[in-house]
Amino acid sequence: MEGNFVCGYIQAMDAERDPRNLVIAFQLAQTITRNFPLGVFVEEMFEVTSCYFPIDFNPSAKDPGGITRADLITALRGCLTASPKFGQYCLPLLIEKISSDIQSAKIDSLDTLAVCCDVYGTECLNEFTGTLLSCIRKEVFSGDSEELITAALSALTAIVKTLSQGVTQRVSSTYLSEFLQDIFKECKRYLLEPDLRLISPTCQLLQSVARASDPACWTVLNTVIPTLLEQYATHNQSNQRKVILDNLKGFLEASGTFTYTDEAPSPVMEYKAPVVEVLAAAVEDSSPSLRLSAVQMQRMLLSLSGVLVGDEVGQLGQQVVKHLLSDSDTSVRDQCVTALQAITCLNVEVMKNIILPQIVSHLHNEPMETNAPCSFEPTKEYLLTTLTSLATHIGVVEIVAREILGFLTSQTDNLSLVSAKCLSTLAQEHRSHQEIVAYVYETLLQQVLLVLLKGSSNHGADGQGADGSVGDSRGECGGVSDEVVTELAKVFRYTAVYLDRRKAEELMQTVCELLVRGNMAVVPGADVKLDSFKPLQHTSPSSQTRLVAVLTAVLCSLPREMQIPDVMLLLQSLLQLSRKSSHSFTRNSATKCCAGLVNKLPADDSLESFIKETKEVLTGDLELSPPNPSREKALIIWIWLSKALVLQGHAEANIFIQKLISLLDDPDLGLSAANGFLTIVSEHEDVMTSEMSAIVQLFYRQKLFIQNVSVLTDKFQSAGKDAKPCYLMAISHLLRFLPKQVLLAEVKTLMPIMMQSLSCVETDLLTSTLTKVTELTSDAPEIISKYIDTLVPQLLKLTTTSASMRVRIAALQCLNCLTVLPTHVTLTLKSKVTKSLQSTLDDKKRLVRRQAVVTRGNWFLIGEPGK
Repeated sequence: MEGNFVCGYIQAMDAERDPRNLVIAFQLAQTITRNFPLGVFVEEMFEVTSCYFPIDFNPSAKDPGGITRADLITALRGCLTASPKFGQYCLPLLIEKISSDIQSAKIDSLDTLAVCCDVYGTECLNEFTGTLLSCIRKEVFSGDSEELITAALSALTAIVKTLSQGVTQRVSSTYLSEFLQDIFKECKRYLLEPDLRLISPTCQLLQSVARASDPACWTVLNTVIPTLLEQYATHNQSNQRKVILDNLKGFLEASGTFTYTDEAPSPVMEYKAPVVEVLAAAVEDSSPSLRLSAVQMQRMLLSLSGVLVGDEVGQLGQQVVKHLLSDSDTSVRDQCVTALQAITCLNVEVMKNIILPQIVSHLHNEPMETNAPCSFEPTKEYLLTTLTSLATHIGVVEIVAREILGFLTSQTDNLSLVSAKCLSTLAQEHRSHQEIVAYVYETLLQQVLLVLLKGSSNHGADGQGADGSVGDSRGECGGVSDEVVTELAKVFRYTAVYLDRRKAEELMQTVCELLVRGNMAVVPGADVKLDSFKPLQHTSPSSQTRLVAVLTAVLCSLPREMQIPDVMLLLQSLLQLSRKSSHSFTRNSATKCCAGLVNKLPADDSLESFIKETKEVLTGDLELSPPNPSREKALIIWIWLSKALVLQGHAEANIFIQKLISLLDDPDLGLSAANGFLTIVSEHEDVMTSEMSAIVQLFYRQKLFIQNVSVLTDKFQSAGKDAKPCYLMAISHLLRFLPKQVLLAEVKTLMPIMMQSLSCVETDLLTSTLTKVTELTSDAPEIISKYIDTLVPQLLKLTTTSASMRVRIAALQCLNCLTVLPTHVTLTLKSKVTKSLQSTLDDKKRLVRRQAVVTRGNWFLIGEPGK
């Protein structure tokens, strides 16, 4: 029965051509091969499936079955690996296909070989290793394609891994040792060539062997490393030495694949000393590329477990630090940072006791003179940024944070700002690391609050007092500028999001007590003498009111279910601060805080009452006689509250949006109202994000567009000449984040408006419109074709007359996309376009010229044979 069944299945499957049936047939063949004794039908079962190899199938876009070439390849490969008995038939087939001239067949064959090796086993594979090695070596050395080389190397690794099965000793007379001898015989002469012409592909071949198994790695490295070191000593040119180091690094990387013990140490151990000596000399070379390769190898050595022991890690680390602080090449210094990060992973005590003190000493002292020809003078900003990059462990973070805090109140503007950015980077990059988050919460936040409080006591620097007059536009006070406060607020925001509930409540209580009630006693060590500390009163100096940014960062990051004390009174205070403060940074921060809280609050009577009262107050401000600064302030608050309500899906959202649309006709506020739509549909990392537990309704952008596009288009048609650009800008902003499906449904209505947008001068409006037209060219070609005679002249004009490089490139890209339209649509315009684009080839910007060449070339090809 079993033999008859197998025979019957082979006959049933023979000559099947439908791809849907073939996938099922291949799957059944696997099941039968693995569960039925094939007996005398082994070769027949192999032949009936292997006749389809390699798969040559290009599915139709309208294929109802949805079968892809990858589906067929995977299913067929499962058949070829279903039984070790197929090896004697499959390996000759694979060798034949690897030797063919078709690249896809070669890649498929090599990928299949990599999967088959483990199934067919050592005995079967050993018979063909010589021929397989010859085929693989040919593909790697020819270098026809990166994909082909990768497939060949993966197949070689699989072969060696299979031959290594059962090998427990590093030196033994096995199939593996015989195969390795054959490889070395083939490769040795290329490693010793004076011109190094084939050293890289040879090393690639040997590295793939070394990655296969520990015995193979040990044998390869003991043979190759001495040879490469000898070649390095023989060659004196920097470019040749770089090639040798790059290949040597690959072998070090291959050795890191395996775990070593004292009984079986890493093969790198024996050559550690000469390698370190070579690298120490190479990092002093005048060639930046050689120095870069040397530092990369030092990083590799530091990352290898068990190779460097005792003081060796510190000694090598000191070499790296030397070049971190003196090398003039940016890429070399960046690689030095990466190498030092490896030390933190390997031995954090070395980093804390040897590496950091060296960098910190430079931070506090004047730069040391050096006679090195490639030296540079590290600035304090550079050193602070470098220390921040090295802080990947809690012990290092604590040391680095203390150093950064010391420069936070520096009288040098940039140094203070860089210090604040370093702290925010620390908080951001390690916000998922609980131990570091705990340190930031328990220690760092308190220190930051102390700095901010001390800054709030020095409000003479910006000259702003109770009368609200501002002298310095940057609003500096005591070395703490608006930009610094922004960065420090990020520290609170990144931390608050990842705190547990208890700590989050403690932080909320502290911030509310300090910034809402003005009680500085909640911050231990706050020895600040102030007659009055009322950050939420608009009559307070900006040195105090700007701290509302910290309040925003904390309160808007808390979970929605957390109760904020006296939240309605807080909202009223924030609203007053937003309306009446003359300090723009304070107003923006208070506005965002107010909107962020409104978004999270439950829709109860108190919230409805606040929205109603706020709407009346702001409407009154907006209706004041222009020009009046209160109108601009009220508009900003209106926009952010609109965003809060739209995201939440609140019933009042549409009323706020309709008011915003009506303001597009206002000669003073129209442009700001139009840009308000961009604020509503854009994501802002500092407020109302999903990560900060804001209420963000699904598809709110699509809903906002669908509800208001008809109103905007109708009003656009009847708007005055001065108001039309505002409507165009508003529509453009709504289109920016819109999915294609929604856009296509309204494209017939929007296309005339988009065409008019191309006559405007606003860069953002033009680039947004051009991007959408480019997308529509492939999604709705029949619509674009109707406007081709109007569109092309407008695009050609933008390529030469627009002052913005972004617009000129976008116009050229749009023209390029038009070449995919039917030939009868574009052929009549071919001569005009190619002639007009000739002047664009001389554009002063290289990126414009490059796009112009591509676009003009594609227009030349319209109507040509083969197009």
